[in-house]
Amino acid sequence: MNKNKNSKKLLKTYLVICFLYYFIINTQSAFGNQATHFFESETFFAARMGKDLSLETPLYEYITSHYGSANRELTIDSSFGMNWLQQRNEGQLDVHLLSLNYRPKNKRYSLYAGRQFNPQDWIVTMVTDSVGGSVDFLNHRLKLGTIFGEARSLENLDDLSARRVAAKVSYVSDAYLPWTVGAKVETVFKDTEENLNLSQVYFNKQFYGFYSSEIKSSIQLNTNDNRVQHFNFDWDIYPTIKGHMGLTTSYVNLKQNDGLFSRPIYSIFSTGDLKELGFKFGRIVNSKTYFSMLTAYDSYQIEQNQMATGYKVKVAIDYKDARLKSNSSLYYLQSYGGELYGTRVFIRSHWWRGFDVIGTLDVSYYKKVTSSERFVSLMRMGLGKWMWKNFDLQLVGEVGNNNENQNDVRILSKLRYFFWRPS
Repeated sequence: MNKNKNSKKLLKTYLVICFLYYFIINTQSAFGNQATHFFESETFFAARMGKDLSLETPLYEYITSHYGSANRELTIDSSFGMNWLQQRNEGQLDVHLLSLNYRPKNKRYSLYAGRQFNPQDWIVTMVTDSVGGSVDFLNHRLKLGTIFGEARSLENLDDLSARRVAAKVSYVSDAYLPWTVGAKVETVFKDTEENLNLSQVYFNKQFYGFYSSEIKSSIQLNTNDNRVQHFNFDWDIYPTIKGHMGLTTSYVNLKQNDGLFSRPIYSIFSTGDLKELGFKFGRIVNSKTYFSMLTAYDSYQIEQNQMATGYKVKVAIDYKDARLKSNSSLYYLQSYGGELYGTRVFIRSHWWRGFDVIGTLDVSYYKKVTSSERFVSLMRMGLGKWMWKNFDLQLVGEVGNNNENQNDVRILSKLRYFFWRPS
């Protein structure tokens, strides 16, 4: 009985959200308001079968919306998600984002609040229930800001309910090619342990001459034990109008007592820090084609006194003209755990009577040191078309095969409303 009541509440809530937003859109349009609107409804219907899983047909519904006032002083963003599993007669409604941002025109300050994703404010990037603001000085070149909130549980993180506060400062020079420098500090308040204190400093600059190079760098510290958690340094140069190359370096050293992640991803295969050195290259082949390549070398500790290395290579070609847009890539990864070969292809083509053909193919083959090897794949095909005035409708079928689900079939319908119709 309770499950049936919950399902009815979910359905009613979903319908109310759709009605209210569509009412706002039409009301604004009727009075000639030049505000910007965006509304997207995305529905997934899936049929899945795993090794030890009976047939299930979950239904997923996602609603995303954006409102911006005519003068852009006020913006409101929201994202809701609902899922329903008929076989178990259960579902869930979740608010992913619901934020408000207010920046008065010709004023120095801005305010924002709600459930939001603000990577520019926090050192540890995550969704938070927070409130914050910033103040500008020196013709908006100097910015001071602060934010206070709690982390939103979307991933397996430690101290999700812990309150946290952060402050930031940044400065952008007034040169034609400006340099930017900034710093952040963040504190996570804990009840039973010492508070976690983090700090970050970043810098980037473009230069005249020497192939119009650009440098970006950042360093993040756990100030409790003065340990470097992250370090990045990127150097890009443009020897010709059509060519680009760059060097990238990174260092990662997260511990389980950092309070950031219960288990950093790389801790699955490494017991210490990780170092990476990479090289990237790109070139405009012609007005429709772009070629790019990325190589990287890694060094990490797999046991107390044993080091391992790995590397990866990826090449890609992007193509775009009036009727066709595509991206094709090949990649190879090698490490202590084994080897991986893969390819990805994406195509979207304008077709007959205003229909767009959409296709994606992702195939990988891996071979582990444990002698386990297999293919995994994902194929997606569908059609898209502009309906009525500003509605974009997409119907897509998806078939996947991996070590968890032998046969994973999904049908996706996506309906998007635009107050303005994009080109």
